[in-house]
Amino acid sequence: MALFALAVMVSSIMGPTVGGFIVDNSSWLWIYLMNIPVGIISCFLIHMFIPENPNRIKPKKVDVIGFILLAVWLFTMQVVLDKGEQYNWFDTSWVCWLSGISFFSFVFFVVWEIENKNPMVNLRILKDKNFAIGTYLGAFVNMIIYVTIVLLPKYLQSIMGYTAYLGGLSLAPRVISCLIMLCIIDKLVATIDNRVLIAVGFVFIGVSTYYYTNLTLMTSFGFIILPNILLGVGVILTFIPISGLVLGTLPKTELSNGAGLHSLAKCVATVLSISLSSTMVARLSQVHQTYLVQNLSLTNPVYYHRLSIMTHKFMVSLPEVIAMHKAGAVYYKQLIVQSKIFAYSDVFALFALVAFLMIPLGFLLKVNLKKS
Repeated sequence: MALFALAVMVSSIMGPTVGGFIVDNSSWLWIYLMNIPVGIISCFLIHMFIPENPNRIKPKKVDVIGFILLAVWLFTMQVVLDKGEQYNWFDTSWVCWLSGISFFSFVFFVVWEIENKNPMVNLRILKDKNFAIGTYLGAFVNMIIYVTIVLLPKYLQSIMGYTAYLGGLSLAPRVISCLIMLCIIDKLVATIDNRVLIAVGFVFIGVSTYYYTNLTLMTSFGFIILPNILLGVGVILTFIPISGLVLGTLPKTELSNGAGLHSLAKCVATVLSISLSSTMVARLSQVHQTYLVQNLSLTNPVYYHRLSIMTHKFMVSLPEVIAMHKAGAVYYKQLIVQSKIFAYSDVFALFALVAFLMIPLGFLLKVNLKKS
């Protein structure tokens, strides 16, 4: 599980870095074209090195209806989350229709799988407390990981003016802490109560995410190294124990089903977090803009003084009226930038709070104290 976690973290971090390098030095089309040979090679490697389990129990009857409901739910949800912000969400009729289809498909899928004697996904395993709580915690870990992976490079590129490559490279310090934790996590899991490790991991995640609330226009590249390292430590401390405990109490016959459902929950949480965080940044920036624009009033002596100075600078080459309009535009542009900074800070603070709220839930998990 430690090696698996390392692969997940490295690939998710190297993706923006390699993608940024390609965008800066070649055509953005290569970001997608390079996946074709990788996919072909992966198919050969799967066939060569992953043997088929001869003892695998094949279902007597395929749950076609459950599969269709699952596909419709995920497809419509993905389209809504990807395009909702672009089309102003429920102000567009087709977004409303797809949202309704997605919701009812999900409800029918849950009811069908619970009532069906041979379900494609056995949702009854959610009665297992360890599996339910572990899946819940794992989903929130994924949410926080990908919120930072998406928002941090986006902040650096849109606010700080970083290149795409530097934006992706800002996530690289996490790999260092992941590698270090990979060397010791097996010993920690074997000697320390796994629930304590999960709690400590969420503390690291919460502290590192809250650290991002201090980002400003004066932030240096070195400033973001420490929180990235702390986040990498926290992710390994939570990911490995949760992965072990979430399936540890399930019957052997339900391990594959549990692993699939656990992964599905984390994937859905990831998609939701990416869409939710981007929408929150856009909406909160408008809120902050509404409050900050009150300062750009001629009755404000500070603003009036600075506006006069900027106007006189533009009057060197422009008429007074045009110079005044340009000076006002300069400060309004700065207001928009500051509004976005506050919005990013609010989102990071919110997900840091979520991480801290997850700390007590880890102690609800059952753990074999003799082994830990």
